Amino acid sequence: MTSHEATAAYATVKHIIDYLERLNVHGRFRGRLISQQFERLNHSDEIDLDELQKLVKISHLQYLVELYQVFIEDCAIPREERLFESVLALQVNLMRWRRIEQLNNFQELQSLEQRYTIQVAAYSAQEFTSNTEQTLGSQLLEQRIAEYNLGQFKKQCKQEVRFAEEGLQGGPIQWERLTLEENKEVFNDLPRQRSNEIPSQFPLANLFAQDTLDRLLVIFNERFSDFKPRLNADNQSKLSDFISKQGWHLSLSEINNKYADYQRKIVFSKFEGAIRKSGWFALQDGLYYGQQLDGKRDGYGILYCISSREIPCLFECEWKENLPVQGRYIWVRNGQLAQYQGQIDDSYTQTGYGVEKRSKGHCFEGEFYQGQYNGKGRLIQTNKTVIEGTWELGKLEGVAKTVLPDGSYWEGQWEEDQRVGMHQLYGKEGEVLSTEEHTKIEQSM
Repeated sequence: MTSHEATAAYATVKHIIDYLERLNVHGRFRGRLISQQFERLNHSDEIDLDELQKLVKISHLQYLVELYQVFIEDCAIPREERLFESVLALQVNLMRWRRIEQLNNFQELQSLEQRYTIQVAAYSAQEFTSNTEQTLGSQLLEQRIAEYNLGQFKKQCKQEVRFAEEGLQGGPIQWERLTLEENKEVFNDLPRQRSNEIPSQFPLANLFAQDTLDRLLVIFNERFSDFKPRLNADNQSKLSDFISKQGWHLSLSEINNKYADYQRKIVFSKFEGAIRKSGWFALQDGLYYGQQLDGKRDGYGILYCISSREIPCLFECEWKENLPVQGRYIWVRNGQLAQYQGQIDDSYTQTGYGVEKRSKGHCFEGEFYQGQYNGKGRLIQTNKTVIEGTWELGKLEGVAKTVLPDGSYWEGQWEEDQRVGMHQLYGKEGEVLSTEEHTKIEQSM
């Protein structure tokens, strides 16, 4: 028995465990969560053999049902196909376990077989309806329940009795065996989630709303913080027009399905402004629409504000303790829209790996530091010339390769964005076409 076995078992059910543990609101679960146990296992030199033995069993149905029954018993069945069948199976088997557990005399199982068949049928019709009505729609449910065959339930009941007689040992999770056949048929006939649907298990206060996103598009066209945007023939600002045509960084369903959280409510609040480093213009008051935790911007959120130089800025990103972490940043300067997607620092500038796109095809992909190219990267210029090299605070340094639109390319040394020394031009096949000598021009102070 090794930690590798436990890790392998955990990997097979991690998506289920992650879903169930997100339901641990207000500390309902008393004890160490499974994810916490594996975190401890991965960062500890000492292995508790008793704990390891339990973790190896993590992919066994009964262990999962017993441990997380507080979550399983009342959670809504998710729409995601991979989770739908798994969570449904856990709920059905929790019912099995509790009903068998309630029998004081194990020998009564055989004599109760007929009554148990009816109980299982009643449970499936009543409990399955209450848990999935919003997902399937009542009409489809009524149709499917009407098609249930009690003979099939009796057959299922015999399997339940045999399951109990074997001492509820279970085994590695096999969803085909554990899911009621009738429920599986309903699952296979489900219409797949449409883009405008939202997770039903979360309160509306914890979900983003389309009408608020639409309201933001209107705000982008209005005077805001003493800034009046220039509108096109359709009365759209540059920013509003871009979002209307290209879409938000994430769609409404993508945001809610990925980020919805019981602990984080959605707020529409005032942004207090921010001082930025490295000479960047300060951000003035603005609007924040997104998740909040303990009174701070935390999770996913959209921030709209104007810089002190009247540059509208839009941040659609993940936040941690009031500060942006990563996502998309859009700004409009001199009538030209630019966008960046990647990591963002605490002064609201590009820092880390990302992709920046400007007008007319100008694009840089690579490392940034406080808004400047800094590290290895690839620059595509407006004339389709491509430069591959290393930048230091916005200036090309070291050996770089400049690929021309016809496929030929230059290679040579750069210092402070200037060619120095020998530069050679190569053809598409790598043959030397010409050579040039360059001398650095000293900049006057």
